[in-house]
Amino acid sequence: FFFKQKTAYEISACLVGSEMCIRDSSYGPPIDIFAIGAIMAELYKFWPLFPGNSEVDQMEKICQMLGTPSQQEWPEGYKLAAQAGYKFPRYQTQSLKRVIPTASSEALQLISDMLKYNPAERPTAAQALQYPYFQCRIPIPEGLDQNAQEELIEQVEKTENKDLSLIHISEPTRQAEISYAVFCLKKK
Repeated sequence: FFFKQKTAYEISACLVGSEMCIRDSSYGPPIDIFAIGAIMAELYKFWPLFPGNSEVDQMEKICQMLGTPSQQEWPEGYKLAAQAGYKFPRYQTQSLKRVIPTASSEALQLISDMLKYNPAERPTAAQALQYPYFQCRIPIPEGLDQNAQEELIEQVEKTENKDLSLIHISEPTRQAEISYAVFCLKKK
């Protein structure tokens, strides 16, 4: 309630990828992937991961968090920085787990990969969707007897892309839990 109203520029500045801060003129999907990683982190933190207020300040905030990129890690970034007369500030990498303690290890891995300095090393959107973060990890409900488990799997296999709500198992008291497990099984 006490937050200062931010302009669209101020909001989007917090999501700008490292290559944009040093004036890369090519815009492509990797820049959006970086922004998605920053947004994901913000959703966990309730605050921007890189709250910069200019390109130079933004790059400073990125380096404070991700550490200074090496020339081997991001050769194109060093070329762009040299053309712009920019020198990367020297920082050690911060632990995302320490900065975003509420995030799961799967979320931290995805965020970390989306925030890589080198745009070529970031996952594509399709690759990101294959990360464990997006995989359903709900097992078949515990305590379900072997017959009910087999019945559940058999019905899931039969449904193909049909309405999963049509699946009914002989243990009606656990129908909601089973329905959720079915949903997760269908996602795999």
